[in-house]
Amino acid sequence: MKKRLFAATMLLLTLVLPKALRTETFPYDHVHLAAPDPAKAVEWYIANMGAKHGEGADRVVIGRTIFAFIKAESAPPSAGSSIDHIGFSVADVDATMKQAQAAGAKLVTPARDIEGLFKVGFIEDPFGVKIELV
Repeated sequence: MKKRLFAATMLLLTLVLPKALRTETFPYDHVHLAAPDPAKAVEWYIANMGAKHGEGADRVVIGRTIFAFIKAESAPPSAGSSIDHIGFSVADVDATMKQAQAAGAKLVTPARDIEGLFKVGFIEDPFGVKIELV
């Protein structure tokens, strides 16, 4: 009975709460990544991270997020920067890590099981971006 009362109260508050007091969320749209050869980065992400070509030669799309590659000859790696890494959910962490390493990725942390949650591993793409695979 308490659960029903709580649910009804929450529904009522949602309907009558002034729009100005509601929290608005924004979808994540895009990220710019540095690479010495943006075209190679595009092809690497298509071949290894399940990306699709984006609306420009320097872009890929993963899910609904755009990844745009900026030409930078000597960009520092992402690990330890203000954005340490990006994460991807994949069907098979071990297979994805193996494929990515064969395509030039560096192993950062081998895949391991987080008991009761998921499997996780870290690689670094050939351009210095640290990637978490879950």
